[in-house]
Amino acid sequence: MQLFAKRLSLTSPWLWVPTLYLMEGIPNCIVEGVAPAMLKGQGFADAQIAPLVATAALPWALKPFWSPLLVFYKTKRFWVWFFQFALAGAFLATGALVFQGVTPAVIMLVLGATAFFSASHDVAADGFYLYGLDKTGQDAFVGVRNTIYRLAGLVFRVLPFAAAGLLATRAGLSYDAAWGWVFAALAVLAVAAALWHLCVLPKPPDDVPTNPPPSRLVSEFVRAWVTFFKIPNIGVAIAFLLLFRLTEVQVTRISPLFLKASLADGGLGLGDIAFGSVQGGGSAGLILGGVLGGVLAACCKLRYWLWPVVFAMHLPNLAYVALAHWQPESLWWVSAGVSVEMFGYGLGYTVVTLVMLRICAGPFRAAHFSFATGLAYLGSLLPGYWVGRLTSSIGYETTLWLVMLCALPGLAITWLAQKKLLA
Repeated sequence: MQLFAKRLSLTSPWLWVPTLYLMEGIPNCIVEGVAPAMLKGQGFADAQIAPLVATAALPWALKPFWSPLLVFYKTKRFWVWFFQFALAGAFLATGALVFQGVTPAVIMLVLGATAFFSASHDVAADGFYLYGLDKTGQDAFVGVRNTIYRLAGLVFRVLPFAAAGLLATRAGLSYDAAWGWVFAALAVLAVAAALWHLCVLPKPPDDVPTNPPPSRLVSEFVRAWVTFFKIPNIGVAIAFLLLFRLTEVQVTRISPLFLKASLADGGLGLGDIAFGSVQGGGSAGLILGGVLGGVLAACCKLRYWLWPVVFAMHLPNLAYVALAHWQPESLWWVSAGVSVEMFGYGLGYTVVTLVMLRICAGPFRAAHFSFATGLAYLGSLLPGYWVGRLTSSIGYETTLWLVMLCALPGLAITWLAQKKLLA
């Protein structure tokens, strides 16, 4: 095993970058993609679902407050596979508890535990990415990591619904038992990923813990934050992370609720299998957007292709407005609309990642990157506290038109970021 690991540790990043970001994408998809659709199918209202999921997902936004512990103690490599094992336990607990008719509070607690382990894993994985690749490698693989992350999100929006449906209809299992087996399979996948990364992750010379004594831990934590806020034009960078995707993230929050809502309520009335099929159909657009973003990142500087990407990210959101207005019955039209929107999503997320990579440097770059990703994720969570109430009170189509107006702050901060961060 040691010889095997030693030989594999000297091979291409293609062995570990895709699998690493696959394991970043799956838990996020389960909490934010699968759970809302299932809760909607169980009769919960939008005004309940959106804030519940947003609260459960808070660890992804709050991870900067404990990420220094992962940076200062042990190696990023160690924490990667440690939290993959932890995620396996969280999936087992989810299968045992969440789909057993428990209260929303228990659902939020179990999903929150999954989010905590996943957020901690993200800190370690993103930090390892910065240490395991040089600057050229980071830029070259940014499209790969983002595409795999988003592809994981789409694939695992399809597979759980398809698997649970087949187990219930073909194997005769109850609905709860079927989902229990689905989450058991997810746990096995997490264990397999942990064992794989234990073998193939390289050992970068810079990936060493500082191991500060407890008396210095607070001061090191403060230093990490202080140096983050001393980054040139950090105010512009923070505003960019919060506002650049303001329209996109609201559409993302509305999407599963809209697709599952009945026609009478202004939605599209998709069942579980149709919902999974539509989400899977969006994978082509996502892959194309992510790959194109990666190619652009590798070929030329961001400032040269920023604005075409900005408009390619915002305009496809009109597809959801069209779906809400006409409520087509054809899954082809619905899949096409979702695919177009996902294409823009893939391009836009590449821009956000490149900006975060640009501002994070120096000895605290892993901690700074976790701070930046936490802020970006906070920007995606906040709409969960109002979009559900909006859709419940004024309907999906009107809400989506209002969401489109939120592109204006994003356009303004993009113009400022181009001058201050990308000059």
